[in-house]
Amino acid sequence: MHPKAPFIKRGGEVNAWDNKDFRDAVRTTGKKQVIVAGIVTDGCTVLSALSLVQAGYTVFANADAAGCQSTRVAQDANARMLGAGVHVLSGFVIAGGLLRD
Repeated sequence: MHPKAPFIKRGGEVNAWDNKDFRDAVRTTGKKQVIVAGIVTDGCTVLSALSLVQAGYTVFANADAAGCQSTRVAQDANARMLGAGVHVLSGFVIAGGLLRD
């Protein structure tokens, strides 16, 4: 879909924001809104989302795009993000918002 989009190789960081190349790529866009997802909600998604919020970004977490060990873990992870100001939304709602732009 985006053949010119850069591939950011990470060295195993669970929190993508801990990777300098990733941070530089996000900053280079000049955008202040970021959509995130991860392999697991309570790890990859939460840690990256919280770091992005702390760095001044408006963050939208795709609640459909990551897995979790249980419903309870997913609910706790989403509550943690919501408490930090992350917008936790379905992929459908995120796509609908993008279509407006």
